Amino acid sequence: MKERSKMMRLTLSGGFALTGPDNTRINLTARRAAALLAYLAVSPGLSRSREEIMALLWSERPEAQARGSLRQILTALRKELGPGALIIDPSQVALNPEEMSIAPSDEREFLSGFQLKDPAFEDWLRDERLRQEALREEVPQTPSVPESPALAVLPFENLSADPDGAFFSDGITQDITTELSRFYGFYVIAHRTSQQYRDKAMSAYEIGKELEVNYIVDGSVRQTGDRVRITAELIEVEDETHLWADRFDRDMGDMLAIQDEVAREIAQTIPGHIEEDRIERVRHRPRQTLTDYEHVLMGEIEREKDSCSAEARRHFETALRLDPFNARAFANMALWTAYQVYYPNTCFDDVHARVSGLAEKALELEPNDPINLAVLSSAYLTVGEHNESRRYVEKALRINANHYTVMGYAARCLAWLGETDRAMQLLALYNLHDPFSGRASVELSFEILTLAQQYEDAIAVTSRLGDDLDDIASELAAVCALAGRSDEAADLKSLFDANAPQGQPFEERMQAVLRLCANEPERELWRGGYRAAGFSV
Repeated sequence: MKERSKMMRLTLSGGFALTGPDNTRINLTARRAAALLAYLAVSPGLSRSREEIMALLWSERPEAQARGSLRQILTALRKELGPGALIIDPSQVALNPEEMSIAPSDEREFLSGFQLKDPAFEDWLRDERLRQEALREEVPQTPSVPESPALAVLPFENLSADPDGAFFSDGITQDITTELSRFYGFYVIAHRTSQQYRDKAMSAYEIGKELEVNYIVDGSVRQTGDRVRITAELIEVEDETHLWADRFDRDMGDMLAIQDEVAREIAQTIPGHIEEDRIERVRHRPRQTLTDYEHVLMGEIEREKDSCSAEARRHFETALRLDPFNARAFANMALWTAYQVYYPNTCFDDVHARVSGLAEKALELEPNDPINLAVLSSAYLTVGEHNESRRYVEKALRINANHYTVMGYAARCLAWLGETDRAMQLLALYNLHDPFSGRASVELSFEILTLAQQYEDAIAVTSRLGDDLDDIASELAAVCALAGRSDEAADLKSLFDANAPQGQPFEERMQAVLRLCANEPERELWRGGYRAAGFSV
């Protein structure tokens, strides 16, 4: 990235001001050009659709006229600022963070004195001024409970006749605490702090309020003869709701090995139930009350239903407006942007550049969050950056291979990178611990089973989608052809031909899939399947 002294600088507090690298003022010829830069600048690193910009700056003009006016403004900005100041493709526009920096806001009014005779822009400007004023007036306070959920693992009760069993129950409590502490996305109270609640006759609600946590894990250990039973449960503090409980029966033997195994199983299970509970609670709250963390969660759920969901994007963008340093929102925006390669008439080079910029920002803010690393590995894979994908998926697995999100993205990346055996092992764990099991998990299983050349199993898993096969019709046609189901392949090809996005040639779709393949054998597998299904390859 350029040094700031060599970049243009945009100031929005106290009025619109744009200066060049030599600190001389740049005067734009069109007021709408300034309005466009301001609109893009409030969400740095994010792109805006042309339709969104047209509706903001030319809300009272017919669409064709507004589209022509936007083209003129973009052409003028290229001449006045240079060709690299904006990242422009046929559908979206963004500021180039390599060329332009945004001055931090201060106590002055946002775009003071700036006017544009368009009711949609005036509404946006009024709302943005109110939002920035509220941010300035907000008094920082230490919340009683962190924004991300907090968790305490209470001492597991020793129910064994042998008092020495207390050593085992203490050990498993500490191991669960240690394993859960490796997870980003929630806080875990230190083992030593939780220990003080041993043998205290207090409710989960009372303990949770004292420790200022949202969730409590507790359980017991009972040794009888040559068998040991470990029980564990997850409790939501506010309502004292039991979200999950299980028991683990093992033969007595290597007690440390049992301790490690059970602690790992419990740690793999709990995060999914916490996220599921948080999402269920968020669903019933007004959108304007959601925190940046909650917007990210909701965006991830929307993307589970549709990888290119506009609603997912809105959640991620809102998270970044609430907290411009939210690394997980940047990582998710990188993946959402990468998926735009499946849209018709998308400029791949522009998508690639935006993905790289968003990924770099996420890594700059948080280089060691395994969930972010796993999400970014999938984003890099989607734009064909196989070395970067491998680099970040392996790092995510080294830091924490126990989170179901890491398992899922790692399984996808490793399968396309040619390591189907590892991918299949991770897929089995992911399907066991994923609390949502939505469309995304079906498509993930379909991809990995196909790459493992288990065609019948790949076809079978898509039955969970019912008749909603439009998004994968061409790939499912190829797999049916590889499995010798020529009639089904022909029907699916017809479905693709009838429902493919307007203006998207099959070649564009195929290239997006082939780009995922790190090795020629996988590329040839897909080409052969498409060819056998009747596509022109």
